[in-house]
Amino acid sequence: MRLLTAVDQLFLLLESRKQPMHVGGLFLFELPEGADSDFVYQLVKQMQESDVPPSFPFNQVLEHLVFWKKTKILM
Repeated sequence: MRLLTAVDQLFLLLESRKQPMHVGGLFLFELPEGADSDFVYQLVKQMQESDVPPSFPFNQVLEHLVFWKKTKILM
């Protein structure tokens, strides 16, 4: 297990309904020139079929709000 940083712990402790700490982003993409009509479908399919496992922090869950714990990824 990996200890959360002080900043990560504060983020979790200070977040509440009245004081949300989450942020979001919006990415706008354009199709490459000459892309086939199923370009996005093929891209998603390629990512779903990939044998490359997710890396930190996308393969972790919180343990007692103090540690990152590696989790099993269903592939």
